[in-house]
Amino acid sequence: MVSMESPSFDKPLVDKFVRFAGSRFQEIGGEIEYVATERFGDQMLARFSGKSSDRILLLGHSDTVWPAGEIEKRPFKIGDGRVFGPGVFDMKAGILLMWMAVGALSRMRGALERSVTVLLTSDEEVGSNSSRALTESEAARCRAVFVLEPSLPGGVLKTARKGVGQFTLKAVGRAAHAGIDPLKGVNAIEEISRQILKLHRLTDVVQGTTVTVGVVQGGTRSNVVPAEAAAEIDVRITSMGEAGRV
Repeated sequence: MVSMESPSFDKPLVDKFVRFAGSRFQEIGGEIEYVATERFGDQMLARFSGKSSDRILLLGHSDTVWPAGEIEKRPFKIGDGRVFGPGVFDMKAGILLMWMAVGALSRMRGALERSVTVLLTSDEEVGSNSSRALTESEAARCRAVFVLEPSLPGGVLKTARKGVGQFTLKAVGRAAHAGIDPLKGVNAIEEISRQILKLHRLTDVVQGTTVTVGVVQGGTRSNVVPAEAAAEIDVRITSMGEAGRV
């Protein structure tokens, strides 16, 4: 499972993993449904009938933050009672636990007390824009929802999630030859560097607010004053007050 990489923006790889996961849930009695999406991998639903019409939702995601090829650098391994590899922590271990739990209960009791739906979304790491409506729809039909994301350090249970915002900041300058007439240019990278420093000063760890510039792009060649630059920004907040401040 870990060796089957599933980066958020690689639809073919995510789809391959989702089909594999679906086949495993089908083996333990799940009725499988795939919900197609264009940009990201398909969503997967596995439904298990129980004695009661009450339904429990087990929620997880198939995508990971790791790029394709990371498994070659950090191959899956087991050592000192732990497993290692890209995506183990977030959250292929959780998917495996879903499969093991539902399968074990079915074998022990013959039939589940309550009906269970397993939902694996494919874009959680990048905002859940394509899966949000499906997640909310399925959750509304269920008596309880268990999200099998990894715990906090020490095994502490998570009862809330931070709000997330993703933004792109662009700077536009003026190109010029860096050797012949640099003063005619306006350096977009220089300006966006100043803005990045200002953005990072918005972080307030005590309030649980983080502002992170994770990707920076700009320029065309080293001997040309860059006319354009861009920064991709990740914002995490715990309150609407902090969202407004940022």
